[in-house]
Formats: sequence, C-alpha cells, structure tokens
Amino acid sequence: MWAFLQDVHEFKQGHFARSDWQSALLLEDDFTMPNGKLLAQLKALIQARDAAIRTELKDFVNGSRIRVDL
Repeated sequence: MWAFLQDVHEFKQGHFARSDWQSALLLEDDFTMPNGKLLAQLKALIQARDAAIRTELKDFVNGSRIRVDL
C-alpha cells in the first residue's frame, strides 16, 4: 500500500504525512507496509483496529465522543 501511496499527489507534494494519515485512520506502519509480517500478526492488528473503531463508533452514538472533522 505504501508503494502506491507514495505516488499519490498529496503525499508526493507533502500535503499529507504518512504518520498523520495513518493515525487518522487508526492504521499502523504494518498495514501500509506489511513486509515480513506473518498472516497471524496482520490478523491480530486488523482485529485490534476493528475493536478500536467499534468502540469509537459506540462512543459517538452514545454521545460521549464528538466529531473532530468539523
């Protein structure tokens, strides 16, 4: 994924930093460049990200989290 993203205009021009972009999407380096990672390791990362997103969504629906993109 990172090889592809490096060719995206916003990354090439420095409008987006990889770390900021990944953090906003709850991604770790291993998601965008999983070289050498075992499938079990990636599965655990995906499951942890899924759980974090579900928690944020529940918090938002319950009113304990507010939007930060406005």
